[in-house]
Amino acid sequence: MIPAFLAFSVAEWASWIGVVVYAYSRGGPAEAGIVAGVVFIPSIIVAPAASMFGDRRPRAQVLAAAYAILALSMAGTALALAVAPPFVAYVMATLAATSITLVRPAHGALLPEVAQKPDELAVANAASGTVEGLGALLGPLLAGLLIAVAGPAAVYGANALLALGAVVAVLPLARRARHSLEAPVARTQGLFAELGAGLRTVLGDRRLLAVMAILSGAIALLGAFNVLLTVIAIELLGGQESTIGYVAAVAGVGAVVGAGLTSTLMGRERLATIYVGAGALFAGSVALIGLDPGSVVVLACVVGAGMGWAFVYVEALTLAQRLAGDDVMSRVFGVMESTMMASQAAGALAVPLLIAAFGPTAAITACGLAFGVVVAVAAPTLIRADRLVPSRVRQLQALRRVPMFGPLSAPVLERLTTSSTTIEVEAGHAIVSAGEVGDRFYVILSGQVDVVPLAGGRRTLTAGESFGEIALVRDIPRTATVTAIAPTELLTLDHGAFLEALTGQPRSRALADAVSRRRLAADASVEASGLET
Repeated sequence: MIPAFLAFSVAEWASWIGVVVYAYSRGGPAEAGIVAGVVFIPSIIVAPAASMFGDRRPRAQVLAAAYAILALSMAGTALALAVAPPFVAYVMATLAATSITLVRPAHGALLPEVAQKPDELAVANAASGTVEGLGALLGPLLAGLLIAVAGPAAVYGANALLALGAVVAVLPLARRARHSLEAPVARTQGLFAELGAGLRTVLGDRRLLAVMAILSGAIALLGAFNVLLTVIAIELLGGQESTIGYVAAVAGVGAVVGAGLTSTLMGRERLATIYVGAGALFAGSVALIGLDPGSVVVLACVVGAGMGWAFVYVEALTLAQRLAGDDVMSRVFGVMESTMMASQAAGALAVPLLIAAFGPTAAITACGLAFGVVVAVAAPTLIRADRLVPSRVRQLQALRRVPMFGPLSAPVLERLTTSSTTIEVEAGHAIVSAGEVGDRFYVILSGQVDVVPLAGGRRTLTAGESFGEIALVRDIPRTATVTAIAPTELLTLDHGAFLEALTGQPRSRALADAVSRRRLAADASVEASGLET
């Protein structure tokens, strides 16, 4: 997935530079801003509608199809830029920009399925952010080189090849799509109700709404910033048209560094302050550029803007995955992508107006300050929410590491946390006994337990592992005796809370069934082996 996403990210950033330079060469910053805004407008509608397939079809297959559509649209745009009138070229560039919006929701929703544990998901998110940063670095560099040699059409031709490579990279994953966990979900609502599920999820959670507000503001600033790169490169730094790509690559350096630093956040439950701080860094860096502090400081601020943007993106991805339930995750990412495209279009379209009102350099400062206001308004909601459950962080982390709870949204996990209890048992204490009625699910916080199934055999479980799901999921008596072999601390969930959480999430229920089947099969295998001997 990650190599394919790198190819996609390079193509995305290169295409942006390609169309901006093409428009700038025809009509200066005004036409560049208008075109850069208009090409993203259809994406606002397409992204949430297309994302529905990610919640109804195997997501790996949806991702492969998205890359294939991207390759075709990029190839068509390359041809149009080379031989067609500008209007046709802009139409094809719009189709290419629209096809870009198909990829990120499918990629973001597929990550929790590919990752086996929360720590792996954190690594995958950081890797995706790093890839976005590398795309912001390599894409503009590629665009700058190709524009200098052969013009914008060559940029889109190279993008088509990159997208085709992405198709090849994800095809094995698409073929191995596990239908037991990626099966289409039966439609229980009307089409428009299903399409609106992602938006209702966002509007129904103040934290998710605040996350989206900051991300939208960051994307609006990014859209304006990418157009204003023409001003930075040519007017502030005295470069040529090809310099635009190189200055964008400098921002990409910052994005790579920033995304790499997000790996230090693995395992943290509280991310709001860091998310808000990243937004402030992005806003402040851009605002300072408009003060024209000198070439060295301008380039340093461009790096800072890239770092801030990378942090905002990775943390928005992580927070959205935590807050949105798996059953609507693709549609939530579709809403996110749609909002991002709308914000990017608005930011780009605002540039000509701001330049007309304030002048080129003051317009840069105005954009940075405007995003700073968005961060300041949304920050209190996120920071207050981060402080709601300080005493429950350890329990929440323990539940998040249980694979069958991975697809659950953060609100559901938090409700489970508040209904959980912790108990301590001494070595030698029987926690559950084979044959008794099962009424609780257990997660080991510390210590060790010995599991002796009725079928025979023995296994040891340690901190982070869980037991007790077989009796609850299958409504049968306990199939094993579990005894503490060291002082052990356990997090427990009662029968009702456990089943209520899984019932509302098909993928979690499927994972619980899979775990219980594997353990029963392993016990049966031990019993058969004992009979043979």
